[in-house]
Amino acid sequence: AEKAQFDKVEKEQLVLAQLSQPMWAMDALRSLNGGNLLASPAQRVLAQTSSKRRISQGPRKRSFRILDLGGHSSCDWAWQAAHEFPNVKVYTVASKNQAVNSAIKGPPNHRQVTVANLWELPFGNNQFDLISARSMHALLKIKCPAGKDRDEYDLVLKECMRCLRPGGYLEFQLLDAEISRAGPH
Repeated sequence: AEKAQFDKVEKEQLVLAQLSQPMWAMDALRSLNGGNLLASPAQRVLAQTSSKRRISQGPRKRSFRILDLGGHSSCDWAWQAAHEFPNVKVYTVASKNQAVNSAIKGPPNHRQVTVANLWELPFGNNQFDLISARSMHALLKIKCPAGKDRDEYDLVLKECMRCLRPGGYLEFQLLDAEISRAGPH
C-alpha cells in the first residue's frame, strides 16, 4: 500500500513538473498581452462571439475555428484557448518531429493533428478565423526544402494564408536576438 501511494505521488510530481513550464509560458504570454491569451483583435472578436452564442438560442452560425500551428499538443496554449472559449473549435498541428503523446486527452473542443511538414496542412481553403504560429521561430529553417523554391518560413506563411478565412487573423512571434541573449539585462 505504501509503494502504491509513493508511486501515485511520484506520478503526480512528474505531471506537475511537466505542466510548470507551459503554465509559466502561458502566464508570461498573458502578461505581455495585457492579461489576454491573444494579442490581435481576435481576442475581442472571440469574447463577443462566445457571449453572443451563449445568449442567443437561435440558429447556429458557423463555428469560429482556431489553428495552433506548431504548438504543443497538450497542456499548452491551445488547451488554454479551448477552455477560455468553449464554443470555439481549436486544432493543434504538430510536425512529425515534435513529440506528441496521443494518449493525453484535452478539452472536448480541441483536436490534435500530426503532419509531415507544417507547410502541408490537411485543411481546406478558408477554414480558420485565427492561426497562431507562435513557435515558427523554433521549428522552421531558412533553407529551402528539397524540391521547393522557397524557404520553410515562406512556405508556412503561404499555407497559413490559404487556410485563413478572409478577415481572419494570423498571430506569430519574432524573437529579438538582443533580448533573447540579453544576459543579466
